[in-house]
Amino acid sequence: MFTRVILGLTAICLLGGVTASAPAKTKQENINLAVQSKQWDLVERLAREGIQRNGFHFSLGHLYVLALEKQKRAEEGLATVRTWATDFNGAGGKAVLADALMSSGYYNEARKVLRELENLRPDAPDAQNYLEGLRERGYKKTYRLTWQIKAEEAATMPEEWFAPPQDTLNQRLLKLNLQGVEAVSEKRDKYGNRLIKLRPLKTGPIVVKADVQLSPLSVKELLPRLKGNLSPEVQKYLNTSKGIVTDTDEIQAVIQSFAKEAWEKRILGVMNYANSRLTYCPPGSPPGIDNSVDVMRRGGGHCEALTSVIAACLRTTGVPARMIRGQSAIVGEHGDMKQHTVIEYWLPGIGWVDWDHNMPYFEMRSNFVRLCSYNEVGDEGVSPGFYFQGREFKAAGVYRNGPYHYERIARSLD
Repeated sequence: MFTRVILGLTAICLLGGVTASAPAKTKQENINLAVQSKQWDLVERLAREGIQRNGFHFSLGHLYVLALEKQKRAEEGLATVRTWATDFNGAGGKAVLADALMSSGYYNEARKVLRELENLRPDAPDAQNYLEGLRERGYKKTYRLTWQIKAEEAATMPEEWFAPPQDTLNQRLLKLNLQGVEAVSEKRDKYGNRLIKLRPLKTGPIVVKADVQLSPLSVKELLPRLKGNLSPEVQKYLNTSKGIVTDTDEIQAVIQSFAKEAWEKRILGVMNYANSRLTYCPPGSPPGIDNSVDVMRRGGGHCEALTSVIAACLRTTGVPARMIRGQSAIVGEHGDMKQHTVIEYWLPGIGWVDWDHNMPYFEMRSNFVRLCSYNEVGDEGVSPGFYFQGREFKAAGVYRNGPYHYERIARSLD
């Protein structure tokens, strides 16, 4: 998930064109306390009142947008932010508008605003951090992922199926480079994942590199294309599968208020439930946590456990759903990847789209590399790449052959 930069309120001239004085000390202390205690309704009110009373202040605009986003009401404040951007025609107003547009799911319009700010290099550290966060969220990014297997492991490694990054609505594999191994065959598995069989050359370490382009995307912009019926191939993702139990009394209680609504409202209802009622717990949760029924009763679990509940709820409302596994923590210029699982659901006329339960509604992550889709909790049939997927842990809790690395090699608006 993208890390939000919460700006301090002591900087007065953050981005050129903003001249209003900083909020009064008492008001500043009040809003800081509200942020620290996550009273987002109070943050919203204080930020709005501060701007109404003293004129536009960049940090207050940022906090207003953040507070609405935290309350899942980002679009409600968009008209207000547009007014600020017009009345206070400076870079600060435009930056806050770009923030509000992305929080509301309008990435195409947000990128137009970001283009106007492309050459801006503010002096104030708070402004630099905020703009960098907006660019990281709104720009297309190309990453180079590296899986490396030590020579001693490669010497005994058999032929191995490898799931390269898949092509999706917002992800594209640009290049795949193999060292110390050769591709001998290729296939699609029962879920449509592309798999490549790799044969070790036994000449030293194995290095596999993949260049992947990730694009910010909100499904909200695609919903007008929603139409059509479900094919038999997709209908199988409406049924109970291992670890994903549909149509239980608990699920019926969750979905009863929206089960007969329009397609997108059913999905939104499930997303709202996941955001408000399910809590993420690190891997290694208690036994039984991987069954969607147990996870619902406990109210939380690790990423695959939470995803199983979301899948069960979506399927019960008539929305086909499955899980997709990939590499996460793709933030910044370089770092180590970690395995992660998110929900993937079907939109007629659009296709498979995914969502992480911590993200804004309908937003597809642009810092998550998708490797393979699957239909059951712990589905071993689609866990190719014993040596590549990073699922094996030593006693010390570190990756068997990893961690696996990424570096950002390009970033642009186009």
